[in-house]
Amino acid sequence: LSEKCGRTMWVSDSYRELFSANGLRAMDDLFEIEPDEKFEKASLPGWRKRVAVDLVASGEKVERFYIKRFGKPPFSVQMKRILSGHAFKSTAGVEKYWIETLNRDGISVPPIAAFGEERCGVLEKRSVLALAEVEGISLESWVKLHPDRAPRRLIELLANFAARFHGLGYIHRDFYLCHIFINREDSCTGDLGDCAFTLIDLQRIMRNPIRRKRWLARELAQLNYSVPGPVAGLRDRLRFLKAYLSVSTLKRPKVRDLMSRIEAKTSRIATHDRKLQARKKDSGDLG
Repeated sequence: LSEKCGRTMWVSDSYRELFSANGLRAMDDLFEIEPDEKFEKASLPGWRKRVAVDLVASGEKVERFYIKRFGKPPFSVQMKRILSGHAFKSTAGVEKYWIETLNRDGISVPPIAAFGEERCGVLEKRSVLALAEVEGISLESWVKLHPDRAPRRLIELLANFAARFHGLGYIHRDFYLCHIFINREDSCTGDLGDCAFTLIDLQRIMRNPIRRKRWLARELAQLNYSVPGPVAGLRDRLRFLKAYLSVSTLKRPKVRDLMSRIEAKTSRIATHDRKLQARKKDSGDLG
């Protein structure tokens, strides 16, 4: 398991000059740079760190980058990675792989700025991935800025995006509005001609998994749950499903079965979320 130890460090040509000017020339630099913002969650294990850094040129901020640091993943976590078919990829390398694969398939993803890993055979010592900031805002933020009913065209565009992603065999596993970015807030009004979506947080993606119907129902339930009621009523949600399935009616038995699965899973997600929020309230952690 531990043969052929080595270190890999790579910086995209698009960002090499900027990274060098900010002292980011080696893997250690990506681990040690002082962040401008930290993203901490009680559920995030200590070996995973997520930070943001604002790189500058000529004394002015140029661009924000999000750095995911993985230091000494537990053996149990590494075994899951190995058994999932990513034996010779680090934790950061798995997300890098999915970003590159999705990009080749025409799904908009965050640009990779830099990547580094240290491995001994299939065992990972540490790894890091730096991603350039995605244009626009998350749909979660967008609906807060536009709390009224979403435009019909936007619902159809989102349905088409989800259908294409799933049609390629992918399962995101956290298919909530917070992980879908809308390219520009001002472009997604009017005729929505320039409206486009980018998918983030791609570490846990799967492709063509066993029990695919179950996973698809779960993905659609996650999306359904994360859309506030005032933004999309029942008719809007049914319109989304018609566009997603490319059908004119939802009365077919297979479609009805999918709808039942989505409804049941949405209810379970809501119940789980209420329990989670109650535990946070009891512990005083409202973040």
